[in-house]
Amino acid sequence: EYAQWAGVAAAASAAFLRALRGGARADWWLYGVLIAVGLYAHLLSVLVIGAHLLYGLAFTRGEGGRLAAFAGHMGRALLVAVALFIPWLLVLIDGSHRVEQVTEWMARDIGPARVFEAWGMHLVRSFADVPAFGHTLLVGLLPLGWWLSSFALDGPRLPLLFCVLLFTAFALVMLLPDLLLGGSRSLHPRYALPGLVAVELAVAWALAAAWDAPGAVRRRSARAGLLVVLGAALYSGSLILRAETWWSKNFSAQNRAVARLMNAAERPLILVADSGVGLGEMISLSYDLKTEAVIWGMPDPPRPVPTEGFSRVFALTPSGSLRTALGPECDLVPVSN
Repeated sequence: EYAQWAGVAAAASAAFLRALRGGARADWWLYGVLIAVGLYAHLLSVLVIGAHLLYGLAFTRGEGGRLAAFAGHMGRALLVAVALFIPWLLVLIDGSHRVEQVTEWMARDIGPARVFEAWGMHLVRSFADVPAFGHTLLVGLLPLGWWLSSFALDGPRLPLLFCVLLFTAFALVMLLPDLLLGGSRSLHPRYALPGLVAVELAVAWALAAAWDAPGAVRRRSARAGLLVVLGAALYSGSLILRAETWWSKNFSAQNRAVARLMNAAERPLILVADSGVGLGEMISLSYDLKTEAVIWGMPDPPRPVPTEGFSRVFALTPSGSLRTALGPECDLVPVSN
């Protein structure tokens, strides 16, 4: 889902810039379709649209004719996107209570220090993700800061504005609520992927600009930097390809190990509590469970469960009411990643 979202956001941004420069009607239709696909991939695509809208206004600023043409094209593209998105929008409206339930975890306060630490790791991990290095990866903020400052000082104004708008849209929506209201949105880089792609674009420009710069030191440092970035990225990719799981899966990171624990029982019964992550965890686990495993969805409050005939009972992300309903006599193995 998130890889698709990042790819579609990048494609929609490219289509938007092409349409904005050329003004061809077909390019605007393509942009509208890509925005619709992006909304289906993730609702936070509205932030991509917002960044595009602000950039378009800046691009046509002071030119009444171009501004009017942009407003017309953009309006039609958004109408196309909204029209294509209506079926899923109706589902969201009907299940709005469920949306609130599965996102309530975001209110868990983690403190400002951890928020800023998480963002530093997100920025570095956009280029290299080696868990063995731990927080040592934050050293990568030094060259990253140098490249970004080079782009900010020497880069072309409009591309700079585009990258800043795209990154800021996601950073502010995640960072400000966590700092002002308390929350844990910032722990999850997946919600800021289009913004992190903007950072990668800025670094790519800085390295390309320095590749043939007049100074020999600057040229050599840029080429060495590119080799380090590519080498670190390839090494990270090789680790991810060989890994059974990865830290970015959060709750689901240990599901393979959890499935092996469940499969070790002769005939396991798996109770899934009605919690914000329970259903998703069960779908993930189901790919690795043996056919003898029985899955039982539990409402809240729980109903009586016939546990006879099962060698072991597992409760996935068990709620307090589920624990109480099963009672102390049940040989319960609570499983929570």
